[in-house]
Amino acid sequence: MSSVNDIQPGQIYVIKRDGSRVEFDGSKIEKAIEKVFIEVDGADIAKSPEIQNEIQTLSKSVEGTVRGRLSGSGIAYIEDIQDQVELHLMRQSRLHIAKAYVLYRSKRNQERSLSVNLTQEQVHEQRIREIISVAVEGL
Repeated sequence: MSSVNDIQPGQIYVIKRDGSRVEFDGSKIEKAIEKVFIEVDGADIAKSPEIQNEIQTLSKSVEGTVRGRLSGSGIAYIEDIQDQVELHLMRQSRLHIAKAYVLYRSKRNQERSLSVNLTQEQVHEQRIREIISVAVEGL
């Protein structure tokens, strides 16, 4: 992985929840917004030209805000990007869509939390098995 000093002018990286860094991909914002529109309004409505245009406009607006807030660092955090999606949805009076997006984020955070706890339990269980294996070795 390259260092922050390796970032070229205009290049943006996103810091994910696990601390890893990936190149910014604006299409992911558009996909996330489209998914929530589909979830709330259904695929037929969400795929209409008017809604697709709105999704693209919202996505570009979020991307512009993210780029404008970087202060030349080239680093954005996933949570900040998602916060901007929420804000832009609310500003466009898409409160029902924003609410669904907030609820989705909350659900995903709970799922990640459960996943982390499960992984920690699995590590702990594996460690116990190793200790027992060493303890009974040669009996």
